[in-house]
Amino acid sequence: MFKSFISKVLVPCGLLVTGAQAASFAYDLKFVSFTYNLAGKENPYWNSLVNMKNRIMPEIGIQFDKNQSLMFGAWFIQNLHTHYSYFPYSWGVTMYYSAVGKNFRAYVGIIPRTYSISSYPLAAFKKLFWFKDPTARGAMLQFKPAYDPNRAWNGWGEFIIDWYGGRNWNNGPAKDNYNFNQMLYFGSTEWSFLKDYLGFGAKIVAFHNLSSYSMGDKYPFNGKSYLNQGDETPLWPNGYPYFSGSKQGGVPGEYSNPTVLDRIYYHAYIKTNLKRLMPYMDKIYFQFGTMSEQEHYCVRSGDKCGPSQWYNSFGGQFDFDMQYKGFGFYNKYYFSDKPQMKFYATYGQSLYTGLPWYHAPNFERIALYYVYKNKFMSLRADAFFNFLGGGNGHSLHGTGGKWYTTFQQFVTLSIDTRELVDFVRSRHH
Repeated sequence: MFKSFISKVLVPCGLLVTGAQAASFAYDLKFVSFTYNLAGKENPYWNSLVNMKNRIMPEIGIQFDKNQSLMFGAWFIQNLHTHYSYFPYSWGVTMYYSAVGKNFRAYVGIIPRTYSISSYPLAAFKKLFWFKDPTARGAMLQFKPAYDPNRAWNGWGEFIIDWYGGRNWNNGPAKDNYNFNQMLYFGSTEWSFLKDYLGFGAKIVAFHNLSSYSMGDKYPFNGKSYLNQGDETPLWPNGYPYFSGSKQGGVPGEYSNPTVLDRIYYHAYIKTNLKRLMPYMDKIYFQFGTMSEQEHYCVRSGDKCGPSQWYNSFGGQFDFDMQYKGFGFYNKYYFSDKPQMKFYATYGQSLYTGLPWYHAPNFERIALYYVYKNKFMSLRADAFFNFLGGGNGHSLHGTGGKWYTTFQQFVTLSIDTRELVDFVRSRHH
């Protein structure tokens, strides 16, 4: 089967190169510092939070030729905002084979997510989670021809399969770690025409739960719901029926309700890029499309799962982004009459790894940012306001729903030490 895969896929794609070229030693060491601050107290979505973390990812391996390599390494995260003295706070391993051709790329193993050529909906994964969980276990396949401004079209595509669906880290005793038995699938593509003035794109993230419970534990948070009875709970105008301790809430230590079987997030959009019209800009584009979610679930009674049901959240999202000499501004507006994350009150961020603000009927983000890049370093600082809520509190219709405002700041510093060493060497020759 492996030989068949090589002969039918890698060779035609130009990913397998043979010859007398000798293998060589390969190494890499990447450093990322991530500072995150959220100011937004007393709201039912996401309270104040401060995170300051550093991550290093050393790797060594064999470079077979200019196309293929086999790498082994690890990543380590240290918290700076807590008083934990042990190192590391969390860690994981990397080990993967990569084959990079002219148009096609393939990675197999435990793969750094930095190889991904796409971003995925914030409704599925927030930026903080992506930093904490920097690897995918499975395979990453990509098609990306070189950009040609004179060609009638340009585009790319990516598919990723990730066993366990994230949370590929270890910190503390095994009993405190999540044991998700689920698959995670990513798909993303974007194509542009008419000199980039017209573009189409689609992104999908699908979680498939293979276990009997929504969480690794039979009930999260030591037998308690994420929110308490009496807390304001969006999406449930008649009250949330699944709190722990309630008749339908399950039995702590035995099972929780409901069991979320599948979650599918999809974002399809139309885009116009005005970079050709304004070549002095670093970038400038508009896009609009659907930002939606489907949840497949059942209500349990002990070991028995009742008839499965679907919750369909259909929403729209507008994005605008412009950048000039590193300084940028962007605006994002999401709206839905049936917002996402239906069972957030029970599972909270332990299950829903995206931005909780997609749990609101309206979510708007206004941001200012600055980006600096060179061959071995990139620095990005963001400051943005989020406005969420509205409608009647549960949907777009009606009035009286509360509006909440939060303020966030990101600072991300990335250093590629391999590129830095090469740069220093070039200055001394």
